[in-house]
Amino acid sequence: MTMGRWAFAVALALSAWGGGVARAESASCEIPIVHALHNGDDGKEPEIDAQINRLRPYLLKAPFTAWREFKLLERRELEVPEHGTQSFALPNGRQVSLTFIGHTAGPGDHRLRLKLMIEDNSKKSKMVDTTFVLDEGGFVLQVGQRYEGGILILAVSCKTHD
Repeated sequence: MTMGRWAFAVALALSAWGGGVARAESASCEIPIVHALHNGDDGKEPEIDAQINRLRPYLLKAPFTAWREFKLLERRELEVPEHGTQSFALPNGRQVSLTFIGHTAGPGDHRLRLKLMIEDNSKKSKMVDTTFVLDEGGFVLQVGQRYEGGILILAVSCKTHD
């Protein structure tokens, strides 16, 4: 057997042994949707729902100090395939889509590149269209969608490894 045929045979065997074609990765994403309300400024520390304690250090700093009450409305859990998109509706009726573009180089173990879009179907326009890089398991806060006298905060967190 020539060297070229031998290398091809080894590659073919390794491919068969390893399960064949490489599988596309997916990102497990969790998106708590928080309702922030002003509710006056009585000098007390803001009320933060215990279900979103992970966000507490951020919610106690500017610009979030403008709001005094933070309640978890719902928590979306999405499995987003690489180069794929998952969508859902916000409590205010706007449509959200999250796309897992893939991994990107940079400091840290794993960094995910994601695209977030929020659309208002009644206006046929995009309210938000942003691409960002997220450390594995970290989160990005998207703020500004109005809802019932306050705003919505989306805390996008995704990971591809446990």
